[in-house]
Amino acid sequence: KDISESIDRQHKVQIRKTVLPKVIPSAKNGETARLLEQGAIVGELGCGGGNFLIAMALKYPHSTFHGFEVSDEAISVAAHNIAESGLTNVFLHDAKEKGETIGDYSFDVVTTLDVLHDAPHPTELIQQVRRALKPNGVWYLADIASYDGVRANLRSNPAAATMWAFSTCLCMACAMSSPDGEGLGTLGFSIPVAKRMLGEVGFTDVNVVSEADNTRWYVIIAPAA
Repeated sequence: KDISESIDRQHKVQIRKTVLPKVIPSAKNGETARLLEQGAIVGELGCGGGNFLIAMALKYPHSTFHGFEVSDEAISVAAHNIAESGLTNVFLHDAKEKGETIGDYSFDVVTTLDVLHDAPHPTELIQQVRRALKPNGVWYLADIASYDGVRANLRSNPAAATMWAFSTCLCMACAMSSPDGEGLGTLGFSIPVAKRMLGEVGFTDVNVVSEADNTRWYVIIAPAA
C-alpha cells in the first residue's frame, strides 16, 4: 500500500506538470485536445486509484471517461476518489469480469500510464487497445524511459540500478505473476521493444512526444481502417 500511494503521488505531479499541458495537446497538432474539449469517449487501461481519470475528467468535462482495472484494492480506492470528486462523467470497470475489458468497448482515445511493463500479458493488453480504438483514434501510452538492453541502460541511464531494484522487488514480480508471464519488468519496454510489440498488432504510427521524470510518453494513432 505504501508503495502504491507513493507511485500515485509521483503520478499526480507528472499529470499536472507534463501530461495535461504538454502530452495531451501534442497529438494530431492539437486535434485530439479539441475533440476532448468538445466531447470524446475515453478509456484508461489500468486506471489504478483513478488519479489520471479524475484529472482528465476535470480538465475535459464534456468528455466521458471509463477506467479499467484488475486490482480489487485499486478499484476500491478509485471508486472512493471518484465519489469524493463528485464527477459524473467517470465510470469504473472490473476488467476481471467477462465483457468488461477495454477491448469490449469502443473509444476515441485511450490512455495508459505506467502499466504495460508490470503486466504479465502486455501483448494481450495491446491487442485489446487495438480492438478498442476507433479508426484514427489516439492512444497516449506512458512507460518507464528505458534503453534497449542491459549495457545501454548501464551506460546511459543513471537510474538503472534503482530501476532494477524496483523491478526485482515489484515490477518483475507482477510481470511474472502468471506462469506464462512475458516478464518485461521496469526497464523492459524500450523504444525498439515498444515499436515491435505495437507493430505486431497493426500500430505503425508511433511517436515519442515526451521524456520526463523517468517516463516516456508515446502518441499512437490507430490505422484509418
